[in-house]
Amino acid sequence: MNYSLEDYLRLVLPYLSDVLVSQQELTSIQHLTKLLPPLSATLLECRLATDQPRVDLSVGLQAMKVPLSKALLSYPFWQQLESFCQNWTTVNSLTYKTVEDIWLEFDLDGEIDGLMMPCWFFSLRGEEFKDKKIEDLSKLVELIFWLQNCQMNERHKTLIWQCINALPDGVGIGQIGGMRSRLGNPLRINVSGLSAQMIPPYLAQIQGQSVQPDLIEIINTIEPLSDRIVLCFDIEQEIGSRIGLECYLYQQPKKEPRWTEFLNLLVGMKSCTPQKRDALLQWPGLIQKKYHPDLWPVNLQNLDSWISPGSISVFWRTINHLKVVYQPDQPLEVKAYLAFGHRWFKPN
Repeated sequence: MNYSLEDYLRLVLPYLSDVLVSQQELTSIQHLTKLLPPLSATLLECRLATDQPRVDLSVGLQAMKVPLSKALLSYPFWQQLESFCQNWTTVNSLTYKTVEDIWLEFDLDGEIDGLMMPCWFFSLRGEEFKDKKIEDLSKLVELIFWLQNCQMNERHKTLIWQCINALPDGVGIGQIGGMRSRLGNPLRINVSGLSAQMIPPYLAQIQGQSVQPDLIEIINTIEPLSDRIVLCFDIEQEIGSRIGLECYLYQQPKKEPRWTEFLNLLVGMKSCTPQKRDALLQWPGLIQKKYHPDLWPVNLQNLDSWISPGSISVFWRTINHLKVVYQPDQPLEVKAYLAFGHRWFKPN
């Protein structure tokens, strides 16, 4: 019997408001999840402003050989992913030592289904790429070849080394992404560990110009509303002016009032509707089999009987993070990332 990610999606749908994901968007997502294997975690990327219904889908992969259908393996990208996963599970390979996990992002823009060429991200292990050694550049170049499926030119190498060399002590590159479905195939860099005070001088150094005052104001505004901020930008022939600020809180809304404060701020800025704010705050929770026995995925019913007695089989739903996207002379864009997945928990 074949199992798919749609089996997992079906279980969380009763908790997903159509304010965040319209029926039209849901149809596209369901079409995609029918072709994907059940995975460890899934993100729904929801835009929060008025008249922004588009929702994209991301799935996480751990270091394992992922079972892929023949339909997927008919595309060159999925053949490359299968090859990467074989290398990734080889002990002492570069990918084994440096890549923590992978995220595949499907741009569901209504014109293409994103299936042939999704974006993909490598989450890098924390000890890598912090020491500013020249060998770090050669490691990144090899990883970026996997991401973009092409050789890097000298200009790109110079810009990447510039980004590494400007990192403050103790700060590293958390993720690199190949944005293959985007025009120009840009490279995405996500920098983890920068404080709000570090972000403007770091950007000024790598971009070679002063940071716009309105961006500094945004950073200072969201800083007290976040436990952690990840800086995101793209590299093509230059370092892009479009800046993403991924904002994380370590607790969910029931225990962390700053989610409501943050979303209220965004509503006041016209970057989020009150209806989407309310629907987002209702999303987090847990699902047990006893509440939805008819929807419980068959593959988990089999696994549940093998797990140690007393463990509880649970689907979890969380707000993973909010992303504030700044571009000069453009309205601020905000996205919420709704996460769900499965785990076995001990009762305590």
